[in-house]
Amino acid sequence: MIVAMPSVAGQARRVYGTGGTVPLQTKVPQWLRDRYHAAAKRRSVSLSRYLEELSQLDHLLELREQLQKLHPVELQALLSRHEADSQSVDPVDRLSA
Repeated sequence: MIVAMPSVAGQARRVYGTGGTVPLQTKVPQWLRDRYHAAAKRRSVSLSRYLEELSQLDHLLELREQLQKLHPVELQALLSRHEADSQSVDPVDRLSA
């Protein structure tokens, strides 16, 4: 008996007991449903795993909103400092940190 096979061929499998148990339903336009399914398939994960990973990016939306509130001059200065900082550190040193 093979128990380690995913339910969909080529799809990543979760560690036993780490999956969800509560159904989630909503109504969306067909094109959006298709987009989510295609994105999950490209990443070889289930739709539920894709939505779980997507929800973990929510904090980036808050950062984006904060950046959008900055005056263009302030934003440019911030980006310039970030670029200078990232160039001053050797990429190999960054990996070992």
